Amino acid sequence: MSGDISLPSHMLRAALVCVANDTSREVLTAVHITPDILEASNGHAAVRMTHGGVCDRDIVIVFKGKIPRTAVVTYIKSSDVTVAEHYGKTGDLVGVTACQVINMAYPSEGIIRNIPQETDTSTVAALDTRYLTYPDKMFGTGQGRKQVGVAVCPGCFGGAVRFRFDRGTTKLFGDPVFIVMPIRYDGETGL
Repeated sequence: MSGDISLPSHMLRAALVCVANDTSREVLTAVHITPDILEASNGHAAVRMTHGGVCDRDIVIVFKGKIPRTAVVTYIKSSDVTVAEHYGKTGDLVGVTACQVINMAYPSEGIIRNIPQETDTSTVAALDTRYLTYPDKMFGTGQGRKQVGVAVCPGCFGGAVRFRFDRGTTKLFGDPVFIVMPIRYDGETGL
């Protein structure tokens, strides 16, 4: 069907780890898909991956459910209602997820602007610990993998922290860029 979007399901599952649960900023409850990039952010953490799938447009979409773990490829089909159909290794349909297309601009420039290009090893970044579990949820046990190698690379003081991944993760997940914004920490009294 012309105009359908086809993406690797494991990348969509990874991106959905980073979406916001709070609907006060609706666009952050969605994933952003372009012809090349799949990205998601909750405003504190963000992930960007080169998806290698088929997409002929720029779309911001909310998934109203989970993507089955057995799904290998997901087709997003738009007509009167937008749905994501998930197919397994043998080509069998393993699930359907309701979706909602949001007609809003995604804050991609803000994400790109915060990606540290250089590492400052003299900097110590204070992070919300829940984001330290995200790499495993996105690329490790959350995807059925046993281990993910990661290097935590702080940028300039007060800037985002970039997580760099092992070769296997980088290849499987389209050279993922995962960043986390630091929290304020005064070093004595805590947060």
